[in-house]
Amino acid sequence: MYPAHFSNQLTGWIVGAFLVGLFSLERPAWAGDVDQEFAVRCAGCHSIGEGRRVGPDLQGVLDRRSEEWAVAFVQNSAALIASGDADAVALFAEYTQIPMPPQDLSAEEVLELLSLTRVAPSADDLQEAKNEDAAPVLEGSADRGQSLFQGIDRFEEKGPSCISCHSVRNDAVISGGILGPELTETLKGLEAPSAGQAKVGGFVQSQPIMQRAYADHPPTSQEIADLAAFLVRVNQDQAHHMPADTGRKLALSGVAGTTLLLGLYSLLWRNRKRGSVNQEIYDRQVKSTDL
Repeated sequence: MYPAHFSNQLTGWIVGAFLVGLFSLERPAWAGDVDQEFAVRCAGCHSIGEGRRVGPDLQGVLDRRSEEWAVAFVQNSAALIASGDADAVALFAEYTQIPMPPQDLSAEEVLELLSLTRVAPSADDLQEAKNEDAAPVLEGSADRGQSLFQGIDRFEEKGPSCISCHSVRNDAVISGGILGPELTETLKGLEAPSAGQAKVGGFVQSQPIMQRAYADHPPTSQEIADLAAFLVRVNQDQAHHMPADTGRKLALSGVAGTTLLLGLYSLLWRNRKRGSVNQEIYDRQVKSTDL
């Protein structure tokens, strides 16, 4: 049976490949009916005011993002992600790395589609969107992130330490568990604090095992920022550290070396006296008593 994290990632790849294949088929020209176009092109993955599906709920999206950014993402999200755009990378990480298929639409057609997202957004939704966009990017401490990862410092809500299930390539950190993936290159290419924090937070929220582990003990925003800073440093410094399985190899080498030495000593001392020195004295005493 495959580990849970692998099955979840494999599911994401399969869904992504299916969506790309589906939307890469020849599509009809823009029909002019924006409601019909949204139903055909968008509704399979998105809703307007009904919650997230494969992709995010689009209600109020143009209040959270600029029109230029929204057009670029809809037309070719993969290119925007590859360019390192922090918001695009964060969305990609949050939604299980399932790529949005490119849309062969003009900027005017994209904006006409997205005009539907402005329909009667609730005051609460708009306020939440504003709060999300206004949330400052926290400055993480890599040293504290390392302590949190190892369990030297406990999470504020007493959640399990990362090392219980994960390991990293860092000589200062002992080898961890193998239930989850090795995390050395998790934030490769995501050195921007906002992108790294988004991926770490999204990983905690999106993986089934992580959801259960942290359901009642969620890490704080600052703790996520500290872990992200630590993982960025781990990726940048990995060339200077031994692989994460060094401890296992060292233990096996110790067992093999001990066995070899014991065999060598046995060979060198094969003519040694094997019985007890006192045994001969005892045997003489018994024999003299019998006489």
